[in-house]
Amino acid sequence: ALQLAHLLSRTDEWEKAKDLLLDMLSQYGTDPAVQATYIALLIDHDEFSSAEGRIKRLEELDPSSGSLLQLSARLASERGDQAGLTRLLRARVPNLKGAMSAEQLQGVLGIARLAEQYGAYELAEELYRSYVKRLPDEEFELAKYLALHGDCEEGVAIMKRQFENHMDEVIQLGTRMLAARRAEIGEQYNEPIDQFIRRSLRDDPDSVSRKIVRAEAYDAQGKYQESIEAYDSLLKRGDVPPRMRAAVMNNLG
Repeated sequence: ALQLAHLLSRTDEWEKAKDLLLDMLSQYGTDPAVQATYIALLIDHDEFSSAEGRIKRLEELDPSSGSLLQLSARLASERGDQAGLTRLLRARVPNLKGAMSAEQLQGVLGIARLAEQYGAYELAEELYRSYVKRLPDEEFELAKYLALHGDCEEGVAIMKRQFENHMDEVIQLGTRMLAARRAEIGEQYNEPIDQFIRRSLRDDPDSVSRKIVRAEAYDAQGKYQESIEAYDSLLKRGDVPPRMRAAVMNNLG
């Protein structure tokens, strides 16, 4: 029934989806999954006041629900209340100056990711830096944030340091950075990312996934002919798994 409600909601049958969910709530009103689904769909359809009331009910039903913070953050973001979003998330952050358990550190990382997801970038960067300061081996978490939303120069420097430990992740992240921030950074980081990709292919010359990233990076750089040729060379191979072949064909359009 929850899947049907999602389907109806996506096909402009919101009122039918709402009736279905309200009927479910009358039968399973204490089920947090049903409550969370209804709240998410209310937010989807800009029924913010109703969503806020349902979040309060969910909090009464299940104060420890893993959905509460995410739904509350999403509601604040969709309302355009960035100050409220930051206050909400910061209230859940443990004392960053004191010692923290492994569980608390994971909580900091989770809140950093929520802050990034919903555009509270100043708080997100603060939390990522605090997390990495205590767990230096997790430095790549900061790189992922910086590459897409922060200082690209620092992000690329971390990618360079972490390349051997995160080879595939580095070339994928670098390519995402080029695509997402091209208008902002132009060609400035083409060569560093190309170097990462060349090194990854020297490490494994036959890697299909790395050759796909090579083609995607060409596309992100505006080198469309090189991108087409790279994709075509993959389609000529007989060892490309079906899902990857489908992705290549989709990217070729």
